[in-house]
Amino acid sequence: MAGGWVKQIDKDKFYGSLEMFLNGNISLCKAAEMVGLSVPTLRKYYEIVITGKKLPENLFKDEN
Repeated sequence: MAGGWVKQIDKDKFYGSLEMFLNGNISLCKAAEMVGLSVPTLRKYYEIVITGKKLPENLFKDEN
């Protein structure tokens, strides 16, 4: 990641939006809005998950 900074997001929203997107229930634009990321960034993260690669360690907010 450029500069090592990653915007933290809600894990449940991310995986929930991914499931809805893959099932054709929402657009990528709507999914990005739900998660709070830009479309290109969300697309990149979805591609990482779909290809079985590892997401950035600090991507998800702490669940405390």
